[in-house]
Amino acid sequence: MTSSIPLHISDCCVIITKSRSKIKDRKQKVKIQLLINNLHIHLYKYLDKVCRRCYHGIKNKKGWEAMKKTLYSLMLNDEVVREVDILAHRLGTNRSALINQILAEYVDYTTPERRINDVLSAIEQLMAPSRELVPFFAPNTFSMSLKSSLEYKYRPTVKYEVELYRGTGDAIGELSVIFRTQSGSLIRAMTDFFRLWKRIEDAHLVPLTGKRASYALYDGKFVRSILVPGKDCSTDELASALAEYIKMFDKLMKNYLTGRMDEHEIEAAYYSQLINSEVHV
Repeated sequence: MTSSIPLHISDCCVIITKSRSKIKDRKQKVKIQLLINNLHIHLYKYLDKVCRRCYHGIKNKKGWEAMKKTLYSLMLNDEVVREVDILAHRLGTNRSALINQILAEYVDYTTPERRINDVLSAIEQLMAPSRELVPFFAPNTFSMSLKSSLEYKYRPTVKYEVELYRGTGDAIGELSVIFRTQSGSLIRAMTDFFRLWKRIEDAHLVPLTGKRASYALYDGKFVRSILVPGKDCSTDELASALAEYIKMFDKLMKNYLTGRMDEHEIEAAYYSQLINSEVHV
């Protein structure tokens, strides 16, 4: 973004103000004050121009695209900055991010950060009534976790981590399934389930969506990418799709580990939910 107006207008104002204090001639002081006022007017016009470009040029339907960031120098009242810093600390963010969000809301632009926050917050609300999954989400972060207890001796827990990305690509985030257990038989059973899950999605999700998720299996951790939805969807629709996917995964995994469902029944249950879902992630 280019402009004939210098980015560091505030610095110019400071220099001119200091020079003005050394000048005794009243007329010269008046001229310098007029120059400072004109610089302030140009700064405000420039900011208004930037905000309008954000609204008309960058705004998109999904509000998911990564917004280009440029360094600007602004002149702000010290008391305003102090209050902004206090509020930023309270919200767990920083001054630049908070000012960016305030300006975005003023021009009615949904930043990727705001959309991620809204999606994760909505997932937390959807999961709150569940007894099987306990959600943990800190506002203004890009991830959240959910804890689930397995029906196994010593009641080992599984933690689900949902991370969403700010940029666009083949995936909008990733889902991690983290388990900690010393039981060799449980580790083998969970590993078998993760491999079964990939085979089922390769057989049914890929033909339906034309997209293939990426998978990784580490020591105590299974990771699956979250696909870009095939349709424009609202924050609530995306949150609901992610919440339902996690609940299905958790339910079918527990049924598999306890022996209540075999591989064919797991596949049938997955396919049934898949074809009845409007948003596929």
